[in-house]
Amino acid sequence: MASPSLFLSAVSRSRGSNPWGSTRIAAIANLGNTLYAVHYVCPGIGKIALTDELTAFTNQTARFRNARRAFIFAGESYTDILTELEQTSKLHTKLILYGDAYRCLQLPVHLLSCDDTGAVQLQIMSAPDYRKKLTQAALKNQYQPPPKDVPAWDALFQGLPFVMAADMDLRRVDAAIRAAHEQEINQIAVAALRGQAETVLFPRYRDTGLARVFVLTDEAISEVTDRPPVPYTPPRTQFITPKGDVVDAPPFQSRGKAGGSR
Repeated sequence: MASPSLFLSAVSRSRGSNPWGSTRIAAIANLGNTLYAVHYVCPGIGKIALTDELTAFTNQTARFRNARRAFIFAGESYTDILTELEQTSKLHTKLILYGDAYRCLQLPVHLLSCDDTGAVQLQIMSAPDYRKKLTQAALKNQYQPPPKDVPAWDALFQGLPFVMAADMDLRRVDAAIRAAHEQEINQIAVAALRGQAETVLFPRYRDTGLARVFVLTDEAISEVTDRPPVPYTPPRTQFITPKGDVVDAPPFQSRGKAGGSR
């Protein structure tokens, strides 16, 4: 858990025993002291056995006793993911649609687009306590701490409840709106990345009058991530070790017809 981020791909399932069974967990991600079960979600992806998914996730991360846990639903775009999550199944069976799982999961669920916007989202989520840090970086001297009895609010901004939505936990945004309405506040303020705002938050919250939606500046994002808000592109050079040595990997050998190498 010392590393800010770690991805354990499920490609290794075919090697040796398979503790994951037939679950659809594509990877386990460790971001900012939270463990995420990553699922790929697209229209028509089919059904899952949610109980099996939760059991596998809990069992395979049991060694991290103090870690928080959540889900990431990743897809080609936020629109693709939401299209599937809008679906519901009528049969009460073990297998349910992702839309049903999304609505009944007790753990947080974050949407993630597999594009440049999603890459910056992961950079943000890799920073410990990213919500508070990014909220303060965005609001600066207009930041006011939220009431302690409303965990869905990240701050108060110009008299409105403020929610940092760059992690795309839309159920948390919805909870913040409900809490505001209970206090007879008709609108909240929400901040997110430009790609998130334009594709999801504007039509879902701004255009319906539920929230004022703001786009985070590059300066605010970099203040939290300590890097420019763009996807990382590795240099096209040899890998250099901390000692300055070059790692030399010999070519892969193919087996000959007689079983030897050639």
